[in-house]
Amino acid sequence: MNDIKIRSLKNDEASMLIGLLNMPYPKVVDLYGEMMDQDSAWVLKALEKRSEAYNIKLTKDLLVFILFISDGRIGYAVKYIDHVYKYCSTHFYTDTVSLKKFGLDILPNGVFDFN
Repeated sequence: MNDIKIRSLKNDEASMLIGLLNMPYPKVVDLYGEMMDQDSAWVLKALEKRSEAYNIKLTKDLLVFILFISDGRIGYAVKYIDHVYKYCSTHFYTDTVSLKKFGLDILPNGVFDFN
């Protein structure tokens, strides 16, 4: 992942992050369920399958955030899952990866700049 640049969060991404971090988890689960009824559901399902293939567990708020910061593009979203897997295997991290863990430890300096 060294060839991918890092950028700061855009305003809408920062708002989404704050909203997800402050949302009670049952509401996150409801939001996730609603998103599974949308056109973007196939991307979320693909992210779940990718993380299952890597044998890593991700919280639903993290999956929603990854979908949001990748603009729903499967190729971009998968790069985040790959990066989480690389972090988990390098650091022998076996717990469920939360949105907070993602932001504080895995990508603390921003998100990928695919442009």
